Amino acid sequence: SGERRAPPEGFIPGMQDMSHCCSSSTQALLSHGAYKTDILTDYLEEIRQTVKFRKWFFGHYHDNRNVNTQELLLWEQIIRIS
Repeated sequence: SGERRAPPEGFIPGMQDMSHCCSSSTQALLSHGAYKTDILTDYLEEIRQTVKFRKWFFGHYHDNRNVNTQELLLWEQIIRIS
């Protein structure tokens, strides 16, 4: 739609953030393009592009791995967030 929406209330730039799903670009990286984007992953992509964050944790894809230095896919793994 091209329309910019504000990040959700409580989404604080520079903090450690959590969501069930991840952004469209991160999803494409994880799935090598196998998963289709949707309204949620596109919205999270807008947030990813406009909000500064140190770490982003998500677990929808049932795996444990570092996607990059900022984005971590956590499913069964337990880590300390500080």
